[in-house]
Amino acid sequence: LIKGLSEKLFSQEIRFKEFTDKWELKKLGDISTITTGSSNREDSMLNGEYTFFDRSQDIRTSSRFLFDKEAVIVPGEGQEFIPKYFIGKFDLHQRTYAIFDFRGIYGKYLYYHLLNDDKYLQSQAVGSTVKSLRLPMFQSMPIKSPCLDEQTTIANFLSVIETKIQTEKNILDKYHSQKQYLLQNLFI
Repeated sequence: LIKGLSEKLFSQEIRFKEFTDKWELKKLGDISTITTGSSNREDSMLNGEYTFFDRSQDIRTSSRFLFDKEAVIVPGEGQEFIPKYFIGKFDLHQRTYAIFDFRGIYGKYLYYHLLNDDKYLQSQAVGSTVKSLRLPMFQSMPIKSPCLDEQTTIANFLSVIETKIQTEKNILDKYHSQKQYLLQNLFI
């Protein structure tokens, strides 16, 4: 659902009726700061105070933070380059990118833009065994940019949909757990 809506919104196939201005095409490096961290996986732990981002999907922590800001985090290595949106203090692996200090772009909009434009990231990855992304690729990445009000509206809309989907998944998980419990206890 969210993928289909994102595609239609970012292709401008559907738009919110109050917005009619043309979108601009900007380079990611012109509208944000992009850098990697300096930490290694060994610097992470299971019970640290700060979120630690690397290429894995599991959530790790760290006893230190390198950044304290709103950022879009993208793994620099792996098979998938799924972005994450984060606000706060975090530690960052040396092969993971943080995109921050947004200029003329709403951070949550950029997150959804990158989530929607995963084909670009895959097409730019280099390497045969482990695919990796490079800083110049991020800096030159084209970003479709409507006015800030439209960016905010798009991001808020997709955020509401994403929250609703997560709520429904949580309810489904609880029903599944109840079913398992009942099946185990009905036939004792």
